[in-house]
Amino acid sequence: MTEWGVVGVIVVLVGLFTAICVPLIKATKESVKSMTELNVTMRNLAEKLTNLESNNTEAHRRIWQHNEEQDARINDHETRITIIEKAKEG
Repeated sequence: MTEWGVVGVIVVLVGLFTAICVPLIKATKESVKSMTELNVTMRNLAEKLTNLESNNTEAHRRIWQHNEEQDARINDHETRITIIEKAKEG
């Protein structure tokens, strides 16, 4: 083999290496970027889910408290009606 033949083989090997490695490097960078974005999104979703759970718990507490207050008013109203009905009978 001549010197130019060796240079040609080296050039072909460098070209082959570049043709294979450059797309792999780009794909790896894109994968890392995608994974980072996915991690950020998952953290945001976890935070929002925690906030939703606490807001849900607070809303349920307020609903039950409101229902208990309404029950007390209904019972008072029924008592008054019963008293009025007994007064009319007697």
